[in-house]
Amino acid sequence: MTACSLVIDCSVTAAWLLRSQRTDLTEAILDRASREAILVPPLWHVEMANVLVVAQRRRLATASEVTEFVNRLGDLALVTAEDSGSRSLRDVRILAVEQKLSAYDAVYLDLAMRTGLPLATKDEDLIKAAKRVGAVIARG
Repeated sequence: MTACSLVIDCSVTAAWLLRSQRTDLTEAILDRASREAILVPPLWHVEMANVLVVAQRRRLATASEVTEFVNRLGDLALVTAEDSGSRSLRDVRILAVEQKLSAYDAVYLDLAMRTGLPLATKDEDLIKAAKRVGAVIARG
């Protein structure tokens, strides 16, 4: 697997499309993603597809903006982590229960914990859970 510098969740990547969601952090992570390999779990692809569908449905982005965005994502070094479904059923479920997260958010935290990479997220509950378990939060 390509050496990656951090794990990102959809709250960060969605902000690259949705101007109202942008922060200094999301812009810094986008800059890093243009130069460094970034790790995402397989779930990220489905979550990102849903973000794009909802953005288009709610007229937050046009079809052409979504298509252009998908093309720009393709230019970034986003590396998909290998994952095991049985791991999600077992370890991720336990992490979600213990940290009071959705299973979806626990996937990102679990990946950051397993790899030792910083986690980039805008999700406050996920940030708090990461701090509780000693995971590193990306600062940009």
